[in-house]
Amino acid sequence: MKLVIEFFRSNPVSKVTVCKIGLLLGLSFLSAARTYSAATSTAPPRVFFTDLDSGPNSGGESVSGFSGAYVTLYGNFFGTNPTVTLNSASCLRVVGSPVAYLWYQKLVIQLGPSCTTGSFVVTNSQGASNGIPFTVRAGNIYFVSTSGNDSAAGTISAPWKSLHKVRNTLASGDIAYLRTGTWNSSIDSEGSSSSIIMFSGTGGSSGAPNAILNYPGETPVWSGSGKTYISYNWTGGQVHDWVFGGIRWDGAHSTSRILDGNVGYARVKFVANVVVNSSNVCWNYEGSSNTVTLFGNDISSCSPGLTDSDHGYSIYFGAYGTQDTINIGWNSLHDNTGKGKGIQMYGHAAGDIIRNVQIHHNLVYNMCAEGITLGGSDGGTAIFENSNTEYIYNNVIARNGYCEGSYGYSGLSMIGGTGNFKILNNNFYWNGNSPFISPSGDILSQGASTIEISNNIFYSAAGGNNCGYICFESATSAGITGSKNIFFHNGNGPTYLTNNINGQDPLFVANPPQPASFGTYAAYNLAIGDLHLQSVSPATDAGIALAFPQAPIDLDGTIRPQGSGIDIGAYEFNSGTTVARPNPPTNLLVVVQ
Repeated sequence: MKLVIEFFRSNPVSKVTVCKIGLLLGLSFLSAARTYSAATSTAPPRVFFTDLDSGPNSGGESVSGFSGAYVTLYGNFFGTNPTVTLNSASCLRVVGSPVAYLWYQKLVIQLGPSCTTGSFVVTNSQGASNGIPFTVRAGNIYFVSTSGNDSAAGTISAPWKSLHKVRNTLASGDIAYLRTGTWNSSIDSEGSSSSIIMFSGTGGSSGAPNAILNYPGETPVWSGSGKTYISYNWTGGQVHDWVFGGIRWDGAHSTSRILDGNVGYARVKFVANVVVNSSNVCWNYEGSSNTVTLFGNDISSCSPGLTDSDHGYSIYFGAYGTQDTINIGWNSLHDNTGKGKGIQMYGHAAGDIIRNVQIHHNLVYNMCAEGITLGGSDGGTAIFENSNTEYIYNNVIARNGYCEGSYGYSGLSMIGGTGNFKILNNNFYWNGNSPFISPSGDILSQGASTIEISNNIFYSAAGGNNCGYICFESATSAGITGSKNIFFHNGNGPTYLTNNINGQDPLFVANPPQPASFGTYAAYNLAIGDLHLQSVSPATDAGIALAFPQAPIDLDGTIRPQGSGIDIGAYEFNSGTTVARPNPPTNLLVVVQ
């Protein structure tokens, strides 16, 4: 990333010197996997999520008297040398300093024998974090290496070798840590020559999932070169109670899909995986499912060169039955060329339902087609219910729908005639701009019953067949409400939304360069931008109070509000915040004058 320096100057009229420093974090629109530096702040630490929610406090690798599970904490403002407690006790080992991960940080700890059930709290000189619950329970800990032996004990010094050994051996609550190496040649024992490993009908139990994680500081790779799938479950029963984390899932452009299946999932969690290179769909979830969590994954290149009637997706949920409780947060979904989309949720049979959806704190950008699509069904019935609420909040949705060669696509689309959607505190930047007859822009409604649109920033493209921020296709503005949105660069916002802030530049720290016209992916100059707010932005303190499904924090983890009111958009302006510069420097520095 380039270094961007923003100087805040004194107000020439009031002579009031700007005294707040914005939280500046580089948002790079590059066609490669992201590596962001994390921020340091006068704010206390914030923990977003952990890879494990439970685990044993002994039985693993023994280091200085600690031998419990390794747990990775993901969050921000950790600083360089924090302490961590569990259930208010200093019972664990902090494994190294916090390191940058995506646009935030991660920190690894190891449980000790005196650890008991409670909450993790990270503390540094700025204060203590929120608590993240963790249950100490029984379970075995194993280690796996490409140089290991499946007849070995599975210890750190005598690791197993194959993924099949892991799948076939783990009992409820067991954990397997994978060392650096590539698994791409083991044919599934069920006889499928097209997969590396299947998890059909396998899992732990509620509250005691099986887990396959990376060993701290190392990167295991599951490569699908020459295979149809890396992991799938088309037969053999529902996959349930699994955690997969810290793995690189690489389709090597030869696969149809990386993760695939149609018999459903229950209580499955994917955390901090890097997912790349599929010729169709990266991760595909189908069937009647309950509680699927995707946190902190970096997913890209899921449809390179795809030109047929289908689309490629970073994440696809196809309901055959009911899919309940889908939580997609803190992910970076980006750079799907061809006919690529980011997230799609779709029905396949009459009566299919998807409910209790949260899409929050994500970067969704550089999708050739739509960034997020919610709704539609082959069965002809709506998949979202008016009695249930789906939340889309604190996301950056940028430069989507810019090059699909047959149809106009938008940043976020809602389809199907029913549903109750809340679109809150997002940044929409330069979506759509299609020259085709079908409208394209930041948001497209094709008939959702109830939509609230509040506290969003719309920095729109202009030209082509861009509809002016919010588009309609076989629908009207009936049922749409909301307030306090900023509309800039393509006329005023719609009058059915109240208290619009029209025609005022939101004053991002650095606008990503805007394409001259609709065109191919390669035609864009994808350079660095930063969609944080400057201190003098009209978005600061200008929003309305809203009810979020979780604590009101922005994309970086800054608590809302920081001033007299909540800020508009995905980022809360945070007084006294600077951006860390890891080695090598990859991000931003702020200077006050």
